[in-house]
Amino acid sequence: MGSFERRFGVGSSFQIINPTTENLDVLAAFFDDQEIFQTCQKNRLTPNDMWEIVVSVHVRELKPQFGVVKIISYKDKTPKDGIVGYQRHVLVTPKVTEVAFSETVPAAVPTGFAGPELAKLLEICKMST
Repeated sequence: MGSFERRFGVGSSFQIINPTTENLDVLAAFFDDQEIFQTCQKNRLTPNDMWEIVVSVHVRELKPQFGVVKIISYKDKTPKDGIVGYQRHVLVTPKVTEVAFSETVPAAVPTGFAGPELAKLLEICKMST
């Protein structure tokens, strides 16, 4: 789980990596700060593959200025551990030569919640596409 930010000139991106030897499906679900589902992105990652989501480029339909993103990897609609990733918030200042950023590892969705959460998100994402 992580967060996205679009206020005050800040942008967000996520790099999701599959270091396993298996193909994994990955779902990224975006929610606003009021916990309301906004949109989702899905991708299949092959072994050693990487998926980068730059919010301002790849999730243009996102209306809120900030919120939560849940990222879950799965195989055959069952949560599957394996992906690792990074979240970045970048602030572009008025001076083109100055950029500030923070980077962190998004928190994992607790294993006990991953199954029911994945089922709910797959259903929501199916209805939104």
